[in-house]
Amino acid sequence: MLNPEEPWGTGLFGCCSDIGVCCFGFWCLPCLYGKNASRIRGTSCSGPGCCYALCPCLTCMFAGTLRGEIRTKYKLPADPCVDCCVHLCCSPLAVCQEAREIKHRGVAPAGAYTFSDPQLTAPMRQNMA
Repeated sequence: MLNPEEPWGTGLFGCCSDIGVCCFGFWCLPCLYGKNASRIRGTSCSGPGCCYALCPCLTCMFAGTLRGEIRTKYKLPADPCVDCCVHLCCSPLAVCQEAREIKHRGVAPAGAYTFSDPQLTAPMRQNMA
């Protein structure tokens, strides 16, 4: 069970703590944002990713909203004004921090199969008569 308020797993400038997320964010930031939204909301990643790429002047508002959803889900310290400001000033770092937090908390991507998924179990053995 989570504490009432836990700090973020890594800081805003902690990109080097997960090079894979850092590279993904560097090469395709809208894709990483879409993936974050998909993992938190359980929706497709294409809509949020396209909005992030095509509406850069509105990024701080809708990306700040997703950051707020992540804080609520993981019971991170509340600071809604800072969510928008963080995305206004350094959105790439914020998206990477959010991705590291989601990864740290162990959220599987929406629609992803895991080894415990019943669809991946072997069928029952049948006898041929």
